[in-house]
Amino acid sequence: MAIQLRRYQFAPGTLAEFLPYFPTRAVPLRASYGFSVVFAYADHVNEQFVWAVEYPGTADELRAREAEYLADPEWSAQIEPVIGGIVSDLSEVIDQVWPPQAA
Repeated sequence: MAIQLRRYQFAPGTLAEFLPYFPTRAVPLRASYGFSVVFAYADHVNEQFVWAVEYPGTADELRAREAEYLADPEWSAQIEPVIGGIVSDLSEVIDQVWPPQAA
């Protein structure tokens, strides 16, 4: 199982425009590629959106599947137009350190 943490910084006043599209467009399309959203938080004061996705494979498999997701015509038609307010996007596969995982 691999988890990717994603952090978006939005231009002032644009986070609120993005929020309605996340559960109706991004989450279902991600799910169709085998991803599940672990959590999603909006920091309205700082115009930031932080979320994590989980994929039932290795980190390399997650990255490969994400490349397929981003190449999907539905992504460019339905999601790309609503992410214009993002001024920076940081994402990386992360490791769980707490609570400890069972061996």
